[in-house]
Amino acid sequence: MNYIKLFVTVFAMAIALNAGAQSKTTAKSKSVVPAKTTTTAAPKKTTTTTTARTTSTYDRPSASRSNKRDFDPRCHLLLETKIGNFYGPHGGFGGNIVLEKEFHKYIAVDFFSIDYATNFGFDWHGAGIKTGAKGFSPRWWGGRMRAYSSLALGYECSIVSGGAFYSSDVQHAFALTWGAGIQIVNHFYLGYDLEYNALDGWGTAHYFKFGYRF
Repeated sequence: MNYIKLFVTVFAMAIALNAGAQSKTTAKSKSVVPAKTTTTAAPKKTTTTTTARTTSTYDRPSASRSNKRDFDPRCHLLLETKIGNFYGPHGGFGGNIVLEKEFHKYIAVDFFSIDYATNFGFDWHGAGIKTGAKGFSPRWWGGRMRAYSSLALGYECSIVSGGAFYSSDVQHAFALTWGAGIQIVNHFYLGYDLEYNALDGWGTAHYFKFGYRF
């Protein structure tokens, strides 16, 4: 019996000691405060770069420049009127239709020129077709004006319908035209034409010419 009491007493003390140890461990764990972690994020630095725009000459319109090549490469139709000394003893007048194309700011080609002229009596007519080239000077007056010179070669037919001085006749011959003048604001022009053909009894004719370039 004494052994049983002793055993119970020892067992109770063991339980009491175990419970006390557990309570101390719990209190210790509760007393530990976790360290506060503070994260400070630096603000992102934004860099703004401003690039100054450089203005080139092509950003500004120019009266003397139709495009970046400084000439107009399109085909243009020229309508010309001329008046002066027709072949023979009488004055006359006429007109030309020309198809022109610029290949450089100083050079153009006249693919064809259809010419017609008559005297004031309408009894002597000349018609021809020619091809040639044209040269230009540098522009002046703010790009509004330039001089030109042209040369065209081809064929001409003369038709004499009769009258007081001539008998009816039709002739064919080589012909050329040399001209010079001034072109104004790319559309209007005026100048002088000298026309020559190899027909017997003809020779040269001189005209004042003005026209419009479409």
